[in-house]
Amino acid sequence: MRNGVVGIYNRRKLDINEFRAFMLYDDVSPLVFINNNDTKAGKIFPLVHEYIHVLFEQEDLFLNLDIDYMEECKRHINNITAESLMPQDHIYKVWDKNSNTLDQIDELSYMFKVSRLALAVKLKDMSLIDDKIVEQIRHESIENFEDRKTGSDGGDFYRIYDSRISPMFKKL
Repeated sequence: MRNGVVGIYNRRKLDINEFRAFMLYDDVSPLVFINNNDTKAGKIFPLVHEYIHVLFEQEDLFLNLDIDYMEECKRHINNITAESLMPQDHIYKVWDKNSNTLDQIDELSYMFKVSRLALAVKLKDMSLIDDKIVEQIRHESIENFEDRKTGSDGGDFYRIYDSRISPMFKKL
């Protein structure tokens, strides 16, 4: 399921700083919700992340659990997601420490279909870049996202309404 507003109220947009996606687990029909206000590349990582929660049969919402346990689960699933989308072996094969770092990040994020920030975090974890570059990309990503928000008010309400939920989910 995906949506960018609260219910059907187009004036109440969902904030990606609050959440990008979540999953509610059920044995028959788990629900993955994607915040539709994110960029296309920004939706990929959370979608795969939530899918991995489904595979582990583990809800993404942790209520009344130990914060340390919750953070460890998130970290573990983030690592699996990052490795699924951006295999470390492949990055090592194509990474050229003598080339322009930011140009390579642009190329690889396009190749892997992930956001520049998700790739930068992976590269930092692999010790290929430092915190300074990650923060630069984080800052640029926020600026680019803010610029993107000043676009159209959206399309025809009745034409896009049905696209917010999976046809298979509607049948259940």
